[in-house]
Amino acid sequence: MLELLRLLTQLRPRFHPLGEAPFEVFAPWCLGQSLGALAGYNLTYALPQLPAPRAAKDMLLSAFQETLANNTLQLAHLRKALQPLEGRKLVLFGALSMADTLYAHAGFRPLAEASFLLAEEDVAGFCGYVRSLGYAEEVPLRHAVCALSDGCTTLGMFNHLPGIPHMPKALQAFPKRVFGPSVFALGLEENVLALCARQYAEGYGGPWVEWVDLREALLHPEVEAPSLKAKAEAWGMAHALYASLAVLGLLFPNVEVRAFQPPVPAEWEALTNPWAKAFVELPQALAQGRLALAQTQERQAFAAMACATPVAPTAPAALALPAMERK
Repeated sequence: MLELLRLLTQLRPRFHPLGEAPFEVFAPWCLGQSLGALAGYNLTYALPQLPAPRAAKDMLLSAFQETLANNTLQLAHLRKALQPLEGRKLVLFGALSMADTLYAHAGFRPLAEASFLLAEEDVAGFCGYVRSLGYAEEVPLRHAVCALSDGCTTLGMFNHLPGIPHMPKALQAFPKRVFGPSVFALGLEENVLALCARQYAEGYGGPWVEWVDLREALLHPEVEAPSLKAKAEAWGMAHALYASLAVLGLLFPNVEVRAFQPPVPAEWEALTNPWAKAFVELPQALAQGRLALAQTQERQAFAAMACATPVAPTAPAALALPAMERK
C-alpha cells in the first residue's frame, strides 16, 4: 500500500516495477482519502504500464474526471460570487488557497470546501450575502463560526485558525485577484502551519490528500526552514509542526523533513516517533485485514503523545483581523 501511495501520488511519477500490489484495496481507500483523482490520472496517463486491474483503473479515472468537472464548476461559481465584493477583507486558507500553487492540473485535488478567515463583525454580513447567491444550506464544520453550502461547495467562515494557540499580530496574505479585490490568500508558510495545527487539533483524522499537500509545500522554494520554524514557535504550535513532519518523513522518505522540524522536548520527541510509525502503518494494516487492531494502537500512541504536549492549545479569543501584508 505504501509503495502504491508513494508512486501514484507523485506529480511527476517515474515508472518502477511493483510486486503484487493490492490495487483492489488501494483504489477504494484512495477515493475515501481524496487521492483518487491524482492516482487515477497517473494510472491512466503517466503510468499506463502498471498492471492494475481494469476495475481499479476505471474507478480512479472516474474520480479524476469527476474532480476536474466539479472543481471547474465550483471555482467558476465562487469567482462569480466573490468578484463583486469591494471593501471587504476575506482571507482564504487551506486547500483552495494552496491548490493552484502546488498542483499543475485543476483535476488533481478535490476542492469541495473554501475556508475564509474574517473578522467576527463581518461574519453575519458575508453569510447574508452568500445566502442570497444560493449558499443557503447550513452544514456542520468543526471550528467554523458558520458554514454554508450550495449543495456542491461548502464555504466555512472562521475568526481564528483552528488549533493555533497564539494568533500572530500580522498575517502574511496576498491578493487573490482571481476572486476579486476583497479576497486574500495566506502565504504558503502560513498555510503549512495552519494545516499542521488543525491536523493535530483534530487528531489527524483528515483525508490523506493533506499529506500530499504538505509534501508539495515543503518542496516549494517559497517555504524556508528557518522562517517556518520561527513562525511555529511564535504561534505556539512547534509540537504540531514536529508531529506532522514526523509522519511526512516516514510517508515520503524523499522529502528532507529534519531541517523543517523545530526543537521539542526529548520526552515528547520520544513519544512522537512511535505514534508516527503507528499512523503510517494504517494503510498496510487495512490491506492485511488488521485495521481495527492497528487503529487501536495508533489511538493509544497518539493519546500518550498528546498528554505530553509541551504547549497545551487554548481556545483563542475572537479574532480582530490584523492588517494584511500585500505582495
